[in-house]
Amino acid sequence: MEAIADVGTSLAEQIEELFASESLPETMPTILEEIIAQLATGNLKVVEKNEAGIWQTNFWLKKALQLYLQFVSQTSTVTSTSATAAMESLNACPIPDKHFGSFVGRGTTIISPSIINIGAYVDAESMIDSLVSIGSCAYIGKNVRIGSGTIIGGSLLDTESQPVIIEDQVFIGGNCGIYEGTIIESGSVIGSGTIITANTQVIDAASGEQFLGRVPQNSVVVPGTSKAGDSPEFVLQTPLIVKKVLPPVVAPPDYLSIFRKN
Repeated sequence: MEAIADVGTSLAEQIEELFASESLPETMPTILEEIIAQLATGNLKVVEKNEAGIWQTNFWLKKALQLYLQFVSQTSTVTSTSATAAMESLNACPIPDKHFGSFVGRGTTIISPSIINIGAYVDAESMIDSLVSIGSCAYIGKNVRIGSGTIIGGSLLDTESQPVIIEDQVFIGGNCGIYEGTIIESGSVIGSGTIITANTQVIDAASGEQFLGRVPQNSVVVPGTSKAGDSPEFVLQTPLIVKKVLPPVVAPPDYLSIFRKN
């Protein structure tokens, strides 16, 4: 991991210089193809947890993606040997609607027609149902279930914005929309038709506690409404936390079993 971090730091400095440059090279720099190849194999992630367990965004990677797409718009070929090798060694089964430069972990199933955009990271053993759109740079954790017709928003155009983060063991029903850097914490259940953005107030129906653009761990959320200020005539769409679910219980190892006779 330290080696990857050191490489990442070096790449970040080069990308910052290239992004700030007033004039770009006529041909795509090899560094951009290397970064896309590492995103495709999961060695680099746009968002990841730091040592303190806090999500952080590698904004320089978003800049690299913008530069890459700028060059790609000028040519339809990718000549890098490492990029081609990365494409051929993907763990996931070939899917026509998975963009190169996105990662899909082992054991994850994607039902077509769905789309995984460039820079997105989908971890292992997840299930992406049909007609799902996972936006650029979004992070999807392990054992996540996303129902048909749901949109996970992208965040490529604004290099300073945080991508959508869906943590492990999350279930998202059909026809949901999760946008603008929202974080759905582990073990949560999002009911069908729920829309959440970074500026959406998520309200705990029991306690009245409010969460902005974040669903706390192990919450069950359904679509709801709340009054628009003091107006008796209008209501706002407001996701409601209706209950908490208990995390899976893992039995402790039975160390005494080694002393028992069969």
